[in-house]
Amino acid sequence: MQILPAEDTGRRQYYQTLLGLFPVTLRFHLEDRKIPAHFFTEIPGNHPCSLDLKEIKTARHQPQTIAKLFVVALKTDIKHGLLTDVELEHFKVEINKLMDVCGGCERIKNTPIPFTYSVFIKKFIFLYVMIFPIVYSTQLYFLIAPVNMFVLYVLASIEIIAEEIENPFNGDDSDLPTEAMAKNIKVSTEELLLNRKEMAPN
Repeated sequence: MQILPAEDTGRRQYYQTLLGLFPVTLRFHLEDRKIPAHFFTEIPGNHPCSLDLKEIKTARHQPQTIAKLFVVALKTDIKHGLLTDVELEHFKVEINKLMDVCGGCERIKNTPIPFTYSVFIKKFIFLYVMIFPIVYSTQLYFLIAPVNMFVLYVLASIEIIAEEIENPFNGDDSDLPTEAMAKNIKVSTEELLLNRKEMAPN
């Protein structure tokens, strides 16, 4: 966004808001939720992005809607002579990268552990726990019961862990820290676009 003049605060605020909202909406989209209302109440009514926020609120696929608003805003800038066609193509490439990230996350979320794999693991655990006492009872004697329970616990835990990591976007402690990642991206875009004058070298 270096092509945006430092004094053009309106356009900088607009693009920063969309960039900051994209990872937030993606996070909630992957959790099958829409972005909470308090994210919008933080934006004043006279903000350059205020009219587009209504469309984002009601959109079924909020990250995709933000990408579309990016393209519409860039085309508007071209009409007003603020961007060139070459610069538009550059931004389109970057927007497509954002949607590639979105699509990749959706594929991870929607790709379950194969049913046959899950069934095979459960059958293996059942057979192993049933055969284990027969094979080792002459060696472990009275310890066979607690040892067998421990083996069952370990193998069953492996199966549960596999199901837990199947979707890393649920917001659980063992999942990806999507909330912290979204906040960091928002802060970075604010530093890049809203504090340009302060960041510029003397």
